[in-house]
Amino acid sequence: MYQTTITVHIIISSLFILLGLVVVVSSLIGWIRNLAYTNVYNQLSRIFLWLLYVQLILGVMLYYFLGSNSGNTSLSHEDALLNRDLRYWVIEHFSVMIFTLALTQLGRLFILNNIHDKQKFKNTAFFYGISYLLIIISSIIGLLR
Repeated sequence: MYQTTITVHIIISSLFILLGLVVVVSSLIGWIRNLAYTNVYNQLSRIFLWLLYVQLILGVMLYYFLGSNSGNTSLSHEDALLNRDLRYWVIEHFSVMIFTLALTQLGRLFILNNIHDKQKFKNTAFFYGISYLLIIISSIIGLLR
């Protein structure tokens, strides 16, 4: 079960990276060119947020429910805190993900509560762009460890 969940998490993360690039670039283009914020942009921003929630759920499942307490061979919380590489994924990566999820959710509220298309694109570019960059940086740091 652990291997299946981590594989799904990696697939969802890869989809998120691709979708995030599309969302951020299209929001910058929409903002610069004063395009209409159509339902397509709205759906893309919603899927961006949903994928973050799915990744959070999978991450929590991987650590808390599919870890050593369930008979898996992964390390305990205490062992992870003592191991520099595991500590990154358990504490630092998780903290960044929670922050980016909150930032994205806040951005989504600004997008939904604004009536001007240009401002919607600007909010998407700002909030989702920062979240996207933080996730990319966090993932690269994790892979380089």
